Amino acid sequence: MEQKQLVSISEIKTFRSSFLSETENKINELLSTKEWVLISCIGGTDRDGYPIHEWCLGKISD
Repeated sequence: MEQKQLVSISEIKTFRSSFLSETENKINELLSTKEWVLISCIGGTDRDGYPIHEWCLGKISD
């Protein structure tokens, strides 16, 4: 069975880390629909040494 490796993306959403779990919940909610894919995830620290993260999700085109 041949499977398409690349998908077309119709919309992109970027989420930045926060101290609230709402960001994580929203990301999980979108991914669970199977209409969204994780494009990238980065992490690091800010100037004060606090951890920061950013997620980029793409909505799969029909």
